[in-house]
Amino acid sequence: MSSKSKLIIGIVMLALGAGLIPTGFLTNDYLRDEVYDGVPRALRTIRDDGVEGLLPQIPVLSTPDVLKGIYDNAIEELENFVVLRSTTGVLRSIWQAMFGYWLLPYDWAYVIDAAASARVFNQTIAAAPDEGTFFNSSAFWANIGGSWFPGIAAYTGYDLNFTFHPRERLLRVGSDDVYLPGIPAFLPTVDMGSGFGKYQTVTYGLNFSANPGDDYVLDYIMGEYYIDGLHAEAIANYTQALVYYYVPFAGGWDAAYPGLSYTEAKDPSIGFYQQWANATYIQEGIDLHEFFGYNWWGESSVGPDFGEHGQKGLEAGVTFSSESPETVRVPTNIPLATASWLWWSGDSNSFTNDAGFLKWMNASEATNLKTYFSLDDTQYNQVLNWLNFFMTNVTPVALEWQGADVRDIAQGFFEQQWANGTIQGNVELSDGFLNELSPTLAGAPYFEIGLPVESNLTLAQTMALWNLGSDKTFFFSDSFNSIWYPALNNDNASQAFIMSEFGLDPGELAAVLGWLGALIGLDPTTGRITQIIEIEKGAPLATIVLLAVYEQWANGTINGEVAIPDGLLSRRSPPIYGPPYFELGLMYPIGITVAQTMALWNEASEYSLVTGSGINKWYSAKAGNTIYDDLKTQNGLGDIQMGAILEWLPVFRDVIANKLGEDDKNLPMTPYALGETLVLSLGIGGGALAALGVVLLILSRRS
Repeated sequence: MSSKSKLIIGIVMLALGAGLIPTGFLTNDYLRDEVYDGVPRALRTIRDDGVEGLLPQIPVLSTPDVLKGIYDNAIEELENFVVLRSTTGVLRSIWQAMFGYWLLPYDWAYVIDAAASARVFNQTIAAAPDEGTFFNSSAFWANIGGSWFPGIAAYTGYDLNFTFHPRERLLRVGSDDVYLPGIPAFLPTVDMGSGFGKYQTVTYGLNFSANPGDDYVLDYIMGEYYIDGLHAEAIANYTQALVYYYVPFAGGWDAAYPGLSYTEAKDPSIGFYQQWANATYIQEGIDLHEFFGYNWWGESSVGPDFGEHGQKGLEAGVTFSSESPETVRVPTNIPLATASWLWWSGDSNSFTNDAGFLKWMNASEATNLKTYFSLDDTQYNQVLNWLNFFMTNVTPVALEWQGADVRDIAQGFFEQQWANGTIQGNVELSDGFLNELSPTLAGAPYFEIGLPVESNLTLAQTMALWNLGSDKTFFFSDSFNSIWYPALNNDNASQAFIMSEFGLDPGELAAVLGWLGALIGLDPTTGRITQIIEIEKGAPLATIVLLAVYEQWANGTINGEVAIPDGLLSRRSPPIYGPPYFELGLMYPIGITVAQTMALWNEASEYSLVTGSGINKWYSAKAGNTIYDDLKTQNGLGDIQMGAILEWLPVFRDVIANKLGEDDKNLPMTPYALGETLVLSLGIGGGALAALGVVLLILSRRS
């Protein structure tokens, strides 16, 4: 060794030894500062690694939810489709009932008689000095429009004794009965419904008249209204007299509807259309609950349940609300001939015609329909608004009452479309359900296994595959991860299980797995599932995954579900298992919001966790000092959230960041442990190095 080399080495060792003799603190502090300052980079690295790792996995993991989401959307659209296509049938059924085409005893003629009877009754009782006189005085008659009308006792011919409680029950209190429906009020005011003309009321009167020995009817009336047989018979006879005599013959019609012909009104080809267009006779609208109870097929005396307020919706000349029983008469003033034309199902522009109804639902047909039926803008809008109300509020309940469940029908249509690309044998959605979600998703790969070629899977197989009650389907996350995804990757046991569970042969299994694999794609980040996710979320997959990682950090969840319970670091190589965790939310689940998370991870903020200036503020923050208050304000945090972060941060730094430093620098131990080792070893070795430096200096001089 040359003298010059010995001189240089001796000086270095002398200096190094002298520096290390005081215990090597300088080296230890340096390594500790490296860990402290490295926390922002550690956080960003874990985040970026998490995004990179999850990017191809999110589409696969999301496949069950995506499939279920498309199913839910499809069912909702198909329910609308069912209601849309069924409304014309419901309208035609009402029209037939009103015209008596089913040979039912309670058609439009009885509606008219009942409505007029209600008006006459209300005018008569209003003319009485009090309700007791109307019920009980044989001397009370009322002069209405020049005609005389009796009270109940006057018609009977002798005084009666209807006491207060029976009168209240007859006038205002309702009840229900599965065989003979209760009278919501036997004699209510016409403003509250069709009044005395409620169809049940007419039935009791006419039934008793036709069968005077029918004790059941009398017993029922006595029991419902707390009256004896004498008074029950008086009510039944009075009802019959109003409908059969006072309305058609004794001036009752003129009193109820001055200037309107009784004969024409009872003719459904006139009266029904007048009521529909202008609410001429029952101005608050016919209660379909009551009417259906006696008219729909005549199989039951209990109408469909439209809710506590019943259901209006028959007339275009009445405004309706699905939330309230209140209605307002707004006549359309559509001429009689036009009204009957609009209801004629033989016309391809009529709303009772299947093709015509679709035109009414198509905004582009507005001008053509207005011209065709000579409707002005107001009339057209009234009819259109009425149709929409009817379709939304009346059709579903009417279908259900007939035993046709809208959801069940939609489910059947879905299964047909998915398996074979048709609904009831017709091609209704040629580009499939995904095209309905977005035109950019038209074409292969399809959501339907039966597009573009029918799969010929049986109904039983299709129902099993889309059975919401099964936990073995591909849209159930656990079974997808444990059975279906392994089967896609050629796991024989999983494939055998699927064939057994769903009754598939090898060819059918291959078709189903091929369909599922095509949706996921060879590169899941660009496959159909990813496209659907991006459309639904309105963002690129990378952004969606980044937000998922932020949610995982903040709350320990992805899309609100616990997806990585052991934390992101458990997925790295080598894994780091907690606690403690990288995720704040796995240690302190305090509900950090998206906005707060974005602020805390803002790489341009001097108050965030991922910048050098920001992290040093967090190290210095203590409750009550200015830095604490600034961090709290700038990140929109509360005191509980601040406290949680301040507890989590030093643990993350001293345990996780320290551990990551060991791996990142390929050190034999963590930086903290290395620093402490050097403190000891360099402190002891400092004297020896210094001594060796002196020796080398002497040797260099000798040389």
